[in-house]
Amino acid sequence: RWPARLKDCFAVFISNEGRHVPLWQQKSSPMRPVVWDYHVIFMEKLSTERVFVFDLDSTLSFPCTLSEYVNLAIKTNEQNFLPQFHRKFRVIAAEDYLCTF
Repeated sequence: RWPARLKDCFAVFISNEGRHVPLWQQKSSPMRPVVWDYHVIFMEKLSTERVFVFDLDSTLSFPCTLSEYVNLAIKTNEQNFLPQFHRKFRVIAAEDYLCTF
């Protein structure tokens, strides 16, 4: 079966209805946001305080902390975004992801 640590791992899909999701700190444009139709990251939760994000397209450390990723790549000030750029997150258990995709 799967390794025991897999239960603490997740695939996170980031998108929205219009398929326009801005992310910062991306390799294709480190200084400006990149607008993706969707983006997928991998997360590992070691404890409540220790959650790591693995984003192959990011200029941030690999992995980086969830806090760092949220603050620098996602940016949480969506109230300042136009509605078409508001993001939605679908979190899928890694085991489900591996069985389905």
